[in-house]
Amino acid sequence: MDANIQPNFFNDDFTKRKYSYLEKFGILSGLVIGGFILAAVIQLSIMLTMINFKDIFNLKEETLFAIMAKPENFTKTVLMQGLGTLVLMAIPAFVYAKIVSNNAVVFLGFNRKISIKQVLFVVGIAIAGMILSGSLGELTKVIIPNFLKAKADKMEAAYEAGVMMFVNMKSFGDYLFSLLKREIFL
Repeated sequence: MDANIQPNFFNDDFTKRKYSYLEKFGILSGLVIGGFILAAVIQLSIMLTMINFKDIFNLKEETLFAIMAKPENFTKTVLMQGLGTLVLMAIPAFVYAKIVSNNAVVFLGFNRKISIKQVLFVVGIAIAGMILSGSLGELTKVIIPNFLKAKADKMEAAYEAGVMMFVNMKSFGDYLFSLLKREIFL
């Protein structure tokens, strides 16, 4: 199949065998659930190398984020994030495409040409996402009780500290590593 030909998901020539929508949904759901479990096991395995095993049941979220934010745990945290994302999202999508399609790369929508339609679609999704995100944020402020809001604010502060750990750059090498890490893992 030519790489420039867009897939027609209703065409029997493109798929390996005819799957019903329910079968496709079941296959994808199983792969996502499996990816979620595998990602959790991998991330937990890496996390266990950062903490004392005897303290595992007494840890709070804030303590966990503080441990991950330590400079000596930076590489492990990046590895944990990257492998988790890869196993949770990329691998199940590719395996699903291999199962239901003759050409997984084309099935996933990869091609060598970028059309103006694709660019406009991405820009439209980004704008719609920003509008929806802001609206939902304002709605959340109105309907969330104060005790949950305080907990959410604490979690957001911990998240921001974690993000700052990933973008903290002191040299050009750190900058290149941050770009590479962002493109591959995040």
